[in-house]
Amino acid sequence: GFGNPPNDTGNPDWSSKNWLKSRFHFSFAEYRNPRNGAFGVLRVLNDDLVQPMRGFGEHPHRNMEICTYVVEGLLTHQDSTGNHETLSRGAVQFM
Repeated sequence: GFGNPPNDTGNPDWSSKNWLKSRFHFSFAEYRNPRNGAFGVLRVLNDDLVQPMRGFGEHPHRNMEICTYVVEGLLTHQDSTGNHETLSRGAVQFM
């Protein structure tokens, strides 16, 4: 999903079939909970664990703001215009 093929099943460094492990706090993507649709205007709040050297493929963002907080490691974001930034532990990015 999100622009990436599934993981190579022969790779012992990653136990999940997917490159992304998410904990959803509100109904989003495959997680549905009718009691947890949103919190005011906040629609999505995920804890995402992204496999190294993988990530979200190019995808649009419309009518939303995104806040990223890096707990551990490095995370590089590149937008469709070629701008990119690498965030480290404790960094916050607003898009």
